[in-house]
Amino acid sequence: MKPDAKRKFPLIVIAGPSGAGKDTLAKAALARYSGKLLHGQLTTTRRPRGGEENHRFVSCEQFERHEADGEFVEHAYFFGNWYGRLWSDLNDGTCVITQEVIGFNNLVSLGKLTTIFVAPPSLKVLRERLRARGTDSEEALLIRLTSAAKELRTAPDYDHMIVNGDITDSIERLFTILDPVVGIRY
Repeated sequence: MKPDAKRKFPLIVIAGPSGAGKDTLAKAALARYSGKLLHGQLTTTRRPRGGEENHRFVSCEQFERHEADGEFVEHAYFFGNWYGRLWSDLNDGTCVITQEVIGFNNLVSLGKLTTIFVAPPSLKVLRERLRARGTDSEEALLIRLTSAAKELRTAPDYDHMIVNGDITDSIERLFTILDPVVGIRY
């Protein structure tokens, strides 16, 4: 069921290439703004990597049913799996989501967005992070890195950019961006 496409509350979109640190930053935001910030769950057909409690893992058949019923705000096929955001997961409140660059343009029409692009300090660092995950073959790793090089060129399309070299610094930068959005005053 598709609600009014324009949101009454802010939607915070944290986007960037795989391995840039989107989920880590979103978890930090959810912890800091507990009770004031909700998480818009991601629905995907890929296998869990562990520690992804804010993802809904479904079969291809379940995903296709959601799609056929018009339940997705956006969805895309990315690196061999389907990813999507259900209308029902964009809670009626200030919400944060992590987003692959490929689906970002589908969210722009929702209005009231604060968009943050997370970039690695270099493709070399990104390669090391993706390898450390241990979830991709060398071929898949190369595809992700090629995609990341293209995605980095979209950074100017976002309201803010965080180069995630040092996670502590990146989290502090995120809080500086989000405090006014969430309504925190110090």
